[in-house]
Amino acid sequence: MRNSIYKVEIDYATNEAWYYIESSLQLTLPYERNDLYVEVYPLDISFNDPFTKIQLWIPVKQSPYDED
Repeated sequence: MRNSIYKVEIDYATNEAWYYIESSLQLTLPYERNDLYVEVYPLDISFNDPFTKIQLWIPVKQSPYDED
């Protein structure tokens, strides 16, 4: 039962992250649509702990740096 509660909370957190990306960062963050992304979860997930974070890594289009 506890694992299913975590799954619902993780799904909610991931959906909220994507909603934020789609609505707030759409014009400023040129992320790759329809590409792979990585979700990183701490070993001890606690949504009541402010220091526990879920990371969502997304591919971003980036121009090569001009080193001249």
